[in-house]
Amino acid sequence: MMAPGRPSPPTPLNNYPREDSYVWVASEEGIYLATALAMFDIPTPDEWDLKRKVILAFTLTALLVAATGVVGFFAVSTVYDNSNEINTNAETVDTTKELLIAIEQEQVAIHADIAGEPGTREEFETAASNFDRWADEMDVERLDSEQRRLFTALEDNHTKYTRLSREVFNATQAGDIDRANTIIETQLDPLSVEMRGMAYSLQGLALENKQQATTQVADTAETTQRLVLLLSVGAFGAAVLIGLFVSNRLTEPVNQLSASAIS
Repeated sequence: MMAPGRPSPPTPLNNYPREDSYVWVASEEGIYLATALAMFDIPTPDEWDLKRKVILAFTLTALLVAATGVVGFFAVSTVYDNSNEINTNAETVDTTKELLIAIEQEQVAIHADIAGEPGTREEFETAASNFDRWADEMDVERLDSEQRRLFTALEDNHTKYTRLSREVFNATQAGDIDRANTIIETQLDPLSVEMRGMAYSLQGLALENKQQATTQVADTAETTQRLVLLLSVGAFGAAVLIGLFVSNRLTEPVNQLSASAIS
């Protein structure tokens, strides 16, 4: 007599060696799964033959090897992108230094002109030309938004600075030294200070971004080394286990055949 509330045992499964064996499942879902396996004659992993198990083992090993390759690929891509960023910011720092030199040369030429030294206008035009040349070499598309804003403002201020400077040269050439001094003191000198500040800020951002990219490259390399080592050890361990498994499964039948042949 069965206890009240206890489910009746399901139909015996043909996959089990004993015909009177039953699978007791605690839930209806489990009963349905067991019944489906029996109906469609689907073997469980424990019932797989050697061929299926070997294929599964080699597949797992191949997946570990593939994962190692994927990790390496993404690591190389990240390092490549960061290396490009490092180079871009290094070039930005160098270009900004040249822009600062040009600004300094322009200011020296203007004050030399007030002092009456010859050839100052030509020196100024050369410095202004150098500024424009280095500004053209700046890779604006690869600058971040803040760097691009600073560089655009720097170019706009330099255009204004060049126009006012030529007014100073015209005033000194006409003998109007007072007007030239007024333009220098009230407009050119403050504008020069502002341009220097923008150039140094642009340079500082480039150095900061360069340092961050360098740190990220180092971190990526360290993380990749750990992951590749872990996956390599896993793949090696899986290969060893496969070898042991196959060896054990093959040795016993061979020994039985040998014993049968001897007897």
